[in-house]
Amino acid sequence: MLTCHLCGHKENLPKVCKSCNKTNIKSVWVGTQQVEEALERYFNSPPLTPPPSGEGNRSSNVLQNYHESPSYIKDLVLNQRKNWTEAEKFLWEILRNKQLYNIKFRRQHPFGRYIADFYSSELKTVVELDWEIHENQKEYDEIRDEFIKKHNINIIRFTNDEIINKTDTCIQKILTTLPPEGGKYPKGDGGIKIFRFDSDSMKNKTDKATAVEQISTAEIIIGTKMITTGFDFDNIGLIWVILIEAELKIPKYNTHEKVYNNITQLLGRGGRKWSHTDYIIQTFIPNNTLITHITSDNYKDFFLHTLQERKLFWYPPFKQFAILEYRHADRQKSINFLAKIYKKLEANKSDDYEIIRNPNVFKKHNQYFSTLIVKWNDIRESLQTIKSDIFSNSGLTIHFE
Repeated sequence: MLTCHLCGHKENLPKVCKSCNKTNIKSVWVGTQQVEEALERYFNSPPLTPPPSGEGNRSSNVLQNYHESPSYIKDLVLNQRKNWTEAEKFLWEILRNKQLYNIKFRRQHPFGRYIADFYSSELKTVVELDWEIHENQKEYDEIRDEFIKKHNINIIRFTNDEIINKTDTCIQKILTTLPPEGGKYPKGDGGIKIFRFDSDSMKNKTDKATAVEQISTAEIIIGTKMITTGFDFDNIGLIWVILIEAELKIPKYNTHEKVYNNITQLLGRGGRKWSHTDYIIQTFIPNNTLITHITSDNYKDFFLHTLQERKLFWYPPFKQFAILEYRHADRQKSINFLAKIYKKLEANKSDDYEIIRNPNVFKKHNQYFSTLIVKWNDIRESLQTIKSDIFSNSGLTIHFE
């Protein structure tokens, strides 16, 4: 499922590429949390990253209840409970309040970072209901099932149709599922200590203080830009940059410069105090100009190339640059207002003056944002024609670069 983090719009993952009609489409996750999960599975290691302050001991028991879960898991649980399918509601009416042979079931039960539809600790069994969305997230379901099974938990899957039309058969299958012998949940051999350092896990000074202690014992550290400055690590054997092109898709004129700066800072963490460090940059575009400049440590050519691009496309320092952003609760009014501003600026446009209308309108906090980009020798002079609009509309914001 694709979800827009600005407006909340959701749609299924495409099955066919609209350009080449190929069907071998695969989801690629590069977030620090997904990387941490993959490494924990590979090394069968318990998580070392502490939960944010006040959210309980994450590593003490992966089978925590709702109240022990991190805040983002609680939000997901509540959202799933509000958006049930008819089959889930139907099954819950059968399982709730120990109605089925006095067996207690929980709905939307957290397992670490994952959420099961229904779970019984007595049977050590998870019951999952598959519907249309699961056709587009088979890989995710396999990863989640593998994680849950490592803790000696059985998983039973039914389709929505089976629950509605073959209820008795489904209930009998649940009842005949017995828990495995024992009952202790393995936490891994602890051979590899993995630590994640990002804004989700470090939300305040207490989290950061705890992180400094934990990070010194970690053997694998996963992080964002936060980890590239302010730390001096000993004996770094390998630095790995995952899918660097994901950073290059940020639509800003100085994106390549920021990526170059961040990556070179990261690589600078290695090779200190006479230690040897290997470096890997994972990418599908190894011949990209920026990547070759980074791997060859060629700052001079990178600088000259960037300067030429800025001159060609009228970016600073060759032109002044500003973004006009207008927000309004009504989408069409947001578009219309900036269209009016665009016409006023165009009326006084000169040869060394460029205005670019961004056709994309995005939504944030129930407000619709429209944008214009202005490039000129003297931005303030160019904005004189809309001076009254600037001071009379609180929804208009100007960002100078």
